Amino acid sequence: MRLKSYSMKDASETARIGTEHIVSYLQTQSTTVHIKNVEDDEEYRHKDIDLIWTREFKGVRKQVLIEIKVDNYYETGNYFFETLSNVEKNTPGCFMYSEADYFFYYFMHREIHVIDLAAARAWFVQNINHFPRKRTTTPVGQGFYHTEGCLVKRAVLQAALPQCVRVIAFSECWLPQGQRR
Repeated sequence: MRLKSYSMKDASETARIGTEHIVSYLQTQSTTVHIKNVEDDEEYRHKDIDLIWTREFKGVRKQVLIEIKVDNYYETGNYFFETLSNVEKNTPGCFMYSEADYFFYYFMHREIHVIDLAAARAWFVQNINHFPRKRTTTPVGQGFYHTEGCLVKRAVLQAALPQCVRVIAFSECWLPQGQRR
């Protein structure tokens, strides 16, 4: 099996940009009251939550917890659901333990897939043996570690859970002012 390799710097930069785009998208929503980035907050990092989105609908305020996954491989037709974040340490992957309400799976400059995490995870765990497992390599310092997950066809998840996956087409208004065409 040939492993894809990612540098921590490149992955962090892609995640940062993707998070900016998602925050910009959320700011366009009329129900948005406040968005708080908690990626660097230790309490939320342990819960694998990236954003707290406070929204108000029909006079009711609610906090929505969001985990973000940014992906550049739209053409594959797959989601990559991380089952082990560090294979060598047997650390569970974010898809398996995040306490978020929603998984915002962002295909850079293409689409955000808003996935009800509890429903998708329950379905995934029941069907995990149907999906190919893949590993990536991430260099750190003088060494590296492996991340493992499953490739899940987007069409399969969307057909199995049509009420739990919402696809939002990319809009240039999500880009910072200087990056718009």
